[in-house]
Amino acid sequence: MFKKFVTPFSSLARARVIRPIKPQFCSIAITTRLYSSLPPLTKELINERLLEILEGYDKIDTSKIPITPQTSFTKDLGLDSLDIVEVVMAIEEEFSIGIPEEKTDKIKTVNDALELIINDPNAV
Repeated sequence: MFKKFVTPFSSLARARVIRPIKPQFCSIAITTRLYSSLPPLTKELINERLLEILEGYDKIDTSKIPITPQTSFTKDLGLDSLDIVEVVMAIEEEFSIGIPEEKTDKIKTVNDALELIINDPNAV
């Protein structure tokens, strides 16, 4: 009964065919992003970008009050604490940085924000 099944397999066992294992290479396209270096952040460049943020904020009327580094957010520009938080969020987004809350409370003037950005190594 089992003789029918044994004979075909026994001939395969006797053949002893040894095939070398061929490594299978597959080519995978690896994409590499090459980033160009940005110009270094200078105090003038940061100040210019800060002024653009403040001029774009709808609650600040730059035609009445010129914005200088000594301009106070609350006294000169009339911003409340929620407005300052919105400005700080815009600064974080513009310069790709994260500003902790304890440092956010210390930002009172444009120069304070400027110094905070200059001292942050991750600012771009």
